[in-house]
Amino acid sequence: MTAHRIEQIVLRAIKPFTAREPDFQGEKFMIIRQGNTGRLSRVLVANGFAFLSGVTARDTTRGVREQTEDILAQVDSYLKAAGADKSRIAVANIWLRDIDTFDEMNNAWDAWVDKECPPARATVESHLAGEDILVEIQVQAAV
Repeated sequence: MTAHRIEQIVLRAIKPFTAREPDFQGEKFMIIRQGNTGRLSRVLVANGFAFLSGVTARDTTRGVREQTEDILAQVDSYLKAAGADKSRIAVANIWLRDIDTFDEMNNAWDAWVDKECPPARATVESHLAGEDILVEIQVQAAV
């Protein structure tokens, strides 16, 4: 599946931006939400940053590298929709079902990450929401 096709799927899957202007002690603070599911927003833009919810692979029958590649393509699409790109990622958090798959995940990550602008990053082993989910990635980026 091409990156362009993945972007089309992601953009169709998320609802249009919704904005709310809360007043924090007299200061206007715009929060823009995209992909509001009622439980979470897939992307939230506030105070110059885009916060992505944890992203998992759409096809969880594949291995760690393939799931990571799918997730990173989705991250690209979400960042684009928020007005950013991977060179603007400040922080990435990665959860692996099995830390022994760290190298497989890193193979996909290293092929994708902007070598001139790598983010701060943490990777941990974690029980994930489904047995077939091997990787979950969450990022925060400047917009």
